[in-house]
Amino acid sequence: MPPDTTGRGSPELKEILQLLRTGALDEVGNRLVALGAPPPGPGARWDKNIGRRFLRPGIRQNESHDYIRFATIAADAYDQFGLKEVSRQILDSNGLRLDVDRDLELAKSLKPKELSEGDRRLLRQKLYFWLQVSRLAYRDGELAMAGQCVERCQNLADTILIPKSAALSADISYRLALIVRQQFELDRAIELFGQCMSATFDVLKTDQQAAGARPERFLAARYLVAKCSALGLGYCFIEKGMLREARNAISVGEILLESD
Repeated sequence: MPPDTTGRGSPELKEILQLLRTGALDEVGNRLVALGAPPPGPGARWDKNIGRRFLRPGIRQNESHDYIRFATIAADAYDQFGLKEVSRQILDSNGLRLDVDRDLELAKSLKPKELSEGDRRLLRQKLYFWLQVSRLAYRDGELAMAGQCVERCQNLADTILIPKSAALSADISYRLALIVRQQFELDRAIELFGQCMSATFDVLKTDQQAAGARPERFLAARYLVAKCSALGLGYCFIEKGMLREARNAISVGEILLESD
């Protein structure tokens, strides 16, 4: 059965993803509830049928870019709402985590030149899904497992998704930076936060050179750089006793977050 590699994805999901990437959590919650998700709060539970609208007839869930994207967005959102168990239910719904795990293992044998653009998009989305699996392990305090999940994504992105996706590289660096920061590997965390910011600037540069640059991409990039600077570098510099550098990094983050 062929994967769902047609088109450029659901515009509705793209809008929700942009909201998520700019920190508009309340609106993300409203959009997800409108799609049948439970209202964020105590007692919320994820039903296995939520999101089935994004499955085209004859397409399995692990072959549907939009279905995996929906699950990834929802798991990320409910994690940020502080509902870790709902995020877990989403990732495990209908055995999706097991399916993606198997597919990523099989992806090791793929040859980059043999992949269509649709194949690349589907694999990239599965890597974003697995970054969310890493986040759940991070929340559970399983930092070694969380790191292994991110490194798995990095290895596949570096060897199979050629040319590289700067946006994915930025997210991978950010997730890994959070983990090593928690493990108190501060110098490595500083390096990774820097890599995330550099990859984010590459995304902006590419977007500005393209026809019809999208302002929402700029807002998402600004939000990520602000988090890297204030919550990432600022925290690391404080722990290293570099208070001047910490103050500068936090100030930069605050300015970016407060900008219109």
